[in-house]
Amino acid sequence: METPQYIKSLLMPNGKKPAGRRVWSIDLETVWLPFFTATNTMGETNIPSEALGAPLRLAYNPDGSVKFSKTGRPVTKVAKELSDNIRLVRENFTASLQAYANGVIAENPEGYKADQTGAHRAPLPVPRGKGGDMPKPKWATPDRQAHLIKLFLRSQGFCVFGHKPCPYPEHHYELFIESLIKDWVAEDRARRQAEWEAERKALHSLGERRHPLRGQFSAIAKDAFYADQPEYYLEGIGISGLTFRPFAKVRMASSFMRLHIDLGDSLKGMSKNAKRKALRHGKLTETAQKLIRQAVRHYLDH
Repeated sequence: METPQYIKSLLMPNGKKPAGRRVWSIDLETVWLPFFTATNTMGETNIPSEALGAPLRLAYNPDGSVKFSKTGRPVTKVAKELSDNIRLVRENFTASLQAYANGVIAENPEGYKADQTGAHRAPLPVPRGKGGDMPKPKWATPDRQAHLIKLFLRSQGFCVFGHKPCPYPEHHYELFIESLIKDWVAEDRARRQAEWEAERKALHSLGERRHPLRGQFSAIAKDAFYADQPEYYLEGIGISGLTFRPFAKVRMASSFMRLHIDLGDSLKGMSKNAKRKALRHGKLTETAQKLIRQAVRHYLDH
C-alpha cells in the first residue's frame, strides 16, 4: 500500500507557528476562517456572515454575568455555527485517519504488530496533592476583569489594536492579556512590598520625631552649642525720640524678647567718625558693651 499524499503532507514539518486563538489545536484566524470563507464561496457550506466576522463570543453564567475561569480570565467560546462545522471536519478527518490505519493493518499486519509490540508504554503521571477548586488569583480584581472584557469586546478576540490582518503576534488578545496580567502581578508585588516596609517601620518605631541627619544636633553637640551661644544679639543702636539719648536694641538668645537699653553718656567724648560707626555698624566702646551686659544680666536674674 502506498501512503497517500495527504498523509505525507500531514507529517511534513511546517515553519509557520500561529499564535492566535486555536480551535482543535488549529489557528482560528489564519486557518479556519479562510477555509470556511472559501467553502461558503464555493457553496459547500452556508455559515452566517456574523459567525465568520465575529467568531468568538463571551461565555455567560446562568444569572447573565460574564463567566470567568479559575485563573481570572474571561471565558470565550466559538460561535455555534462555526464550531458545528469544525466538529464535522474533525470527525471526517478522524475517520480518514482510522481508514488509513485499518488499510495498513490489513495490508501489512506483521509489520504493524512488530511496531506495536516494540512501543513502550508511557509511565502514568504521579498524582500531586488533592483536587479541588483553585483559589481566585490576587490580581483578578473586578476592575481588571472588567478591563479584560472591554478589550475582548473591542478586539473580538483578535488584535487589540484593530490590525487586520495583524503582523504582530503579541497584539493578539490572548497573548496581550498575558503580558498585561504579568504587569499587574508585578505592580501588586511592588505595592505589597511597599506596604510591608511601611508596616515594618511602624512596628519598630519608638514614636520619636526623626530629622534628617544633616543640620541636626546630637545630645552632646546641642549642649556644646548652647554653652558657647551668646546671651544676646545686638540688633541696632539709635537715638531715643523721647530722651534724645543713645540706646541699644538687643534680642535675647533663644527668645523673641527684645530689650531697649539706655547707653547714657557712653558715646560722649567720641569723635564724630566713631559715633557714626557706632550708630551705623554697632561698633561700641567697652563702656557701652558693659552697660548692655549689665542690663541683660539684670533681666535674666529677675
